Amino acid sequence: MKKNRYIIIIVLALIAVSACAVLMILKSGEGRNLTAANNSLKTQWSEYTKSVGENDAILKAALSEAKFSVKDIEEGTPSSIVTVEVDSKRLGEELKEYNENNAEPVKKDGANAVLLKLIDDAEETDKLYKLTAKPKADKSGYEYNFTPEFINAMLGYVFSEEQLKSADFGKNALSEFGKAFSVKTAVEYDYKKIDSIMKNATSVKRYENKIYYAEYQLINETEDSSFSKRKLKCYDIESGSDETIKTFDCEWVDSRVQAAYIGCLSEGVVMVEETDDFNSDDYKLDSYIYDYREGKINQIKAKNSIPAYEAAVIADYKDGTVYYTAGQDGFGDVNKFAVNDDAETVAIDLNGDYIMMNSMYVRNGKIYTDYLDYERFEKSGYKDEIYNICVNSGTSIGDKVIENIDGAFYSDSNDTFVYMKGGALMNYSISTGAETEIVKTDVKYKNADVRFIAGDYAYIVIGLPGEEGYTPMMYKINMKTGEAEQFKDVKDYALNQF
Repeated sequence: MKKNRYIIIIVLALIAVSACAVLMILKSGEGRNLTAANNSLKTQWSEYTKSVGENDAILKAALSEAKFSVKDIEEGTPSSIVTVEVDSKRLGEELKEYNENNAEPVKKDGANAVLLKLIDDAEETDKLYKLTAKPKADKSGYEYNFTPEFINAMLGYVFSEEQLKSADFGKNALSEFGKAFSVKTAVEYDYKKIDSIMKNATSVKRYENKIYYAEYQLINETEDSSFSKRKLKCYDIESGSDETIKTFDCEWVDSRVQAAYIGCLSEGVVMVEETDDFNSDDYKLDSYIYDYREGKINQIKAKNSIPAYEAAVIADYKDGTVYYTAGQDGFGDVNKFAVNDDAETVAIDLNGDYIMMNSMYVRNGKIYTDYLDYERFEKSGYKDEIYNICVNSGTSIGDKVIENIDGAFYSDSNDTFVYMKGGALMNYSISTGAETEIVKTDVKYKNADVRFIAGDYAYIVIGLPGEEGYTPMMYKINMKTGEAEQFKDVKDYALNQF
């Protein structure tokens, strides 16, 4: 009996040893799989980030804070699900807190120091992500499909949920990191250059740190003919470069006209080229858009949409769509057409009740325009030209948001309007709905057209009443002191672009 008992004990021991051995083999195999998966992920992430250069100090610092580790593999055919733990810093939250507490922009050469400190101070967090992966044919590892959420975690959670939904997020995440993780820097303006642009520009608009403007150049002129050039130019505030994007030749003779129009709008430039030979059927009209974001010229499909002779209309360009008044000089319904469409539609139907407008700005499908208060204008004996800003989504004039402004408002990409009102320079924020006084001025004026804002200065054109109507003049107003400097050598064609 004792002998049998020993035999049973030995058998049980052998079974236990065998089980342990099998378990160790399984564990070893699982460990090898996790190691292979981790190595594959490391290789593929290195390949993804290889474009990051030595000059990308902030992005390199952010990437150095992120670590990952493969925790589990659910084998499948043809793909497996790999669970990865990402240990990184919450840079997005740190940046948001900084921006809320620091309204003043930093000097450009000090921005990197601020960002590096934000990276150092940000809290660490770890989170699990599931990635789809295909086992390699030689079973040496996996080929991963990086999700936007995984990439965002590795970059410090700096991108919004909306940005993650972009179809090209994975392709553009590294190049867009600098925009997502940045602090506002103080721009150094060359006011002498900007003054020169304003004195000569027939149309001007700022997009990010670039100023797009239309320049007119008269080549020669006789009693019965003239020849000139119109140019679309781009001045980079930071680099100082001033480049010509497109040039149009313009000619007027007794029997032939070749004309061009260039209008700089919120997100692009409308360009129209028109040729008419009066002695034949030779007529041609082509229109184009130069999109600031794309950095290229696209031809507009809608034919004869904006004739060059009637192109001095109130217009804006947003999200691939041109909005403009159907009549000349700011009178008429507001029409619209997409650049890739061959037909136009009505954006605001005023039912034939055409009202004078100066400015237009489009945001999220809503159209902001100023309208002449015609009833007040009539009662004053056609002298009191006061405007109201209204917001409209399709019919009639719309709802008033600001009353009693003295002419055209200026708008840029930060959704703020700047205008003159009762001797003061004012602004209105779409996002907050607040109207704020910037500074009082001592400029006496009518029809005050705020043309452009650069740093501490606003450039405005005013009309002084005279025997033959208004005499236009351009002023540069210091928005801190209200001091106004009148420009003496502004070209007539620039002054008359109301």
